[in-house]
Amino acid sequence: MKLNISFVEKSNYDVKRRITFPEELTEDLAELIGIVVGDGH
Repeated sequence: MKLNISFVEKSNYDVKRRITFPEELTEDLAELIGIVVGDGH
């Protein structure tokens, strides 16, 4: 699944630290998002 990251603005911190955003949603990324956003149950 392609992610639309065209509207995401990088901060100076992002640019300085060379932080990148994924362009595709993988199973591993979906699992990580679920863990981080999960309600703890």
